[in-house]
Amino acid sequence: MTTFGRSDAIIYVYLIIKDLISTRDDQFILANYGQDYKPFQFTEHSSQPLLMGNRISGVILTGGSNKRFGGITKANVVVGGKSIISRIVFIISGLFDEIIIVTNKPEEFRAFIQYKIVKDQIIKAGPLGGIHAALQASSGDAIFVFAGDMPFLNRKIITDQINEFNKNEHDVLIPEINQLIEPLHTIYRKSLLNDLERFLYERKSKAVRDFLSEVNVGYLQVAETEESKLAFLNINSPSDLAKISL
Repeated sequence: MTTFGRSDAIIYVYLIIKDLISTRDDQFILANYGQDYKPFQFTEHSSQPLLMGNRISGVILTGGSNKRFGGITKANVVVGGKSIISRIVFIISGLFDEIIIVTNKPEEFRAFIQYKIVKDQIIKAGPLGGIHAALQASSGDAIFVFAGDMPFLNRKIITDQINEFNKNEHDVLIPEINQLIEPLHTIYRKSLLNDLERFLYERKSKAVRDFLSEVNVGYLQVAETEESKLAFLNINSPSDLAKISL
């Protein structure tokens, strides 16, 4: 069992203080997002061109036990002076007409009540339970699922993935970088809902990869660059935060 040790606690407190006094985040934002970046606003929109096609809902999964952060929801961890979920919403809000936040702690996300906030309908099912809840709640043809611990999402990669999905008939479209896939930066077609529900009720496995082995999956090849590696970075522990140079 992973525990939240004293050293992790010290690292985490240090990083919070570091975030409050650091000015280097502005340099990082300018380098990655350009001069038009503004402090987080829910109304910010992207100018990225999208092919007409499926109506896709943006989904943020905020679940998980988060033991390494002492029970703190990772989506609320502060990176560079902003919570991870704030960073995610800023990046995706101009790309999706509907944003869904999946959480079993809705009281922690009152600042985001303008978006659709839903709970897992099938408990103890891991990320697949969140994907199932989002598919149920979506008013679109598909959902684009983002893990709630990815602070540096990249609009271009997201746009490329949406456009690729719109050009094909895959049930699922997953980015692949250097032979590694990211199933929580992935588009899932709404028509998978019944299959997923059956899988969750009938199969002992709740692993995302096991479900993917049963459906029509396509892959978006993403070049391995510093930019793409950053876009798929997950914050799993305070030590991961310590490695980030802002």
